Amino acid sequence: MLLFSRFLGVSRKQISFGISLGFGLFAGVELLLMALNSGGFVKQANLNLVNMVVYLMAIFVWIGYSLSPDAVREVAVNHLQTQRWEQGLADLQQTVPSDSLIPMFEGMVERAFSRSSNLESTEEDITLRNPGNLARVSSVAAGSKARP
Repeated sequence: MLLFSRFLGVSRKQISFGISLGFGLFAGVELLLMALNSGGFVKQANLNLVNMVVYLMAIFVWIGYSLSPDAVREVAVNHLQTQRWEQGLADLQQTVPSDSLIPMFEGMVERAFSRSSNLESTEEDITLRNPGNLARVSSVAAGSKARP
């Protein structure tokens, strides 16, 4: 948010920017301190002291931003460019085949229903054309090859 504040339409005078700035400052210094501590360059006592000082600085940044007058939100600069980036990322994303068998079973059920609906419409057509052939219709529906 700190790097892309103007691109996102967030003013440096807004409280959301101040909150992000405080968290970013604290997290960045803590990451640096942990890396230096794991390398043996900073002792634990010094790490705790610097960590406490940076936390207090972050709190002062938050207090300063909460007491400052609110700024009006700016309109994003290149809204169309973000839409193109989003579309490009969506095009690059490959769909992974699911490990679930549910889509396969849904397809089987849909095919079964479509076959049964086609079979019912065939029964109705035959019954409407030849009302006296009801026994033959039931044998066709049952899949029997016996002729009446």
